[in-house]
Order: sequence, then structure tokens, then C-alpha cells
Amino acid sequence: MKKCPKCKELKEVSEFYKSKSTKDGLRTWCKVCNAKYNQEYKKSDKWKEYNRNYKYNRTHNDIDFYVLLNVRSRLYFSIKNKKKENTTIELLGCSIKYLKQYLESQFQPNMT
Repeated sequence: MKKCPKCKELKEVSEFYKSKSTKDGLRTWCKVCNAKYNQEYKKSDKWKEYNRNYKYNRTHNDIDFYVLLNVRSRLYFSIKNKKKENTTIELLGCSIKYLKQYLESQFQPNMT
């Protein structure tokens, strides 16, 4: 049993994430409090500014990341919007219909 300092509740050890940097091997806050904090932080302007700067710097300094983002977004819009941009299909090397079938075949019954 461990007490979460954020919610002040006594919880089972399984309710805490693991951490190699602490003596007991568990994070300070419970999973629920940690999730709430992460949700609030990702809505904040501080996170948005960090994320914007990270992507800007990474795309300007890492050509592989830049290509990855472009290919990812082209594929996403091709599949979702059913637009057939020739350059996307050429980059992919197969049809959108085949890609959908292939991706669906990769899913396992226990996946959510």
C-alpha cells in the first residue's frame, strides 16, 4: 500500500507506475492523478508552445523526420478522405484499397 500525495488516498502498489529513480521503484503520484495532470498539461499553452517548437526544429534539422511527417500525413488524408493523389500512391507503391486490406489484416483479435 502506498499513499498518493496528490489525491491523499491509500492505494495498492499496482495503482502506481514504475520508476527506476525512486527508492521504492514507484512513481510518486498514482496512475489516475498522473493521467489527470497529463491531460491538463497537454491542454496548456506551455505544452502547445513546446510541441510547436519541437516539430519546427526537428523538421528543419532532420530530413528523415520531415519526410516521415509528409508521408504520414499524405497517407492519412488519402485513406480518410479517399483522395487519390498520384504522388501519394507512387510513394506508397500500392493502391489505397490494397493498403487498407493489408492494414486490417495486421490487426489481431486481442487488439483494441
